[in-house]
Amino acid sequence: MPPGAGGRRRSAFARGLISAGGEITQGRLRRFNVGQVQSALEAATDRLVSARTQEQLKSVWSNLEPALVQSLEARMKDRLDGMRRLLKEREEKEISDIRAVLGELEAMIRRELAEPEYQQLDLFTSSEREQYNRNVQALRMRLAQIPMRWRKRSKPLASAMPILSPGCSRWQLRF
Repeated sequence: MPPGAGGRRRSAFARGLISAGGEITQGRLRRFNVGQVQSALEAATDRLVSARTQEQLKSVWSNLEPALVQSLEARMKDRLDGMRRLLKEREEKEISDIRAVLGELEAMIRRELAEPEYQQLDLFTSSEREQYNRNVQALRMRLAQIPMRWRKRSKPLASAMPILSPGCSRWQLRF
């Protein structure tokens, strides 16, 4: 993590971008863990480092770059794995919610259809009896459609989710 990039790095971190960094000792990088990177980002300022420090960083960059790239790639993999787990959990919850709603609907329709026909149907006008019969027929059709709806809705939701794959591999050090 380049020194002097405080505000910009913090806002990038808050947006979910990956960050890596470490301590440079004798031209080598000792990588920070996630918590240490977070602390360094929070402590960073917008003030640029001295020209001398910039020159020192430029001179050791070729030694530091592979370790930083490796660190960023490891963080990217961890982040993608976490996102995949989260999407899988959400998918399972959505399927469970759909199953519960359709199950409740099925139970309500079955209860409604199980009630004996009204004894007072004789008191209904012919148009009211026809409407009642249409309503019962509509409930039976709806009940018959529930298994099809379940199959349709329970297809893996992941196909509708964004595909998570490593993206750009460009790293930039700004002085």
